[in-house]
Amino acid sequence: MPDGKVAVADVGAKQLVVIDPTTGFRVVVAENLPIDAVFTHAPAPVYLPTGVVADETGAIYLSCDANNSVLKFTPQAP
Repeated sequence: MPDGKVAVADVGAKQLVVIDPTTGFRVVVAENLPIDAVFTHAPAPVYLPTGVVADETGAIYLSCDANNSVLKFTPQAP
């Protein structure tokens, strides 16, 4: 992200998380997301990856496999 933080889709928890790599501080941006596709032929649950990207303004885009959508999360003003 433009500020050096990392946006991560935690597919197993259905969350979008932003992590500050310098402090390890973790903020849950959104929960109960439609990102729960599981590879069905594995002996244990194996979640399929999902796409996460941020633009120069800090907006985060997340691809959702459960409903074939793209969600946009915009940063709040300080």
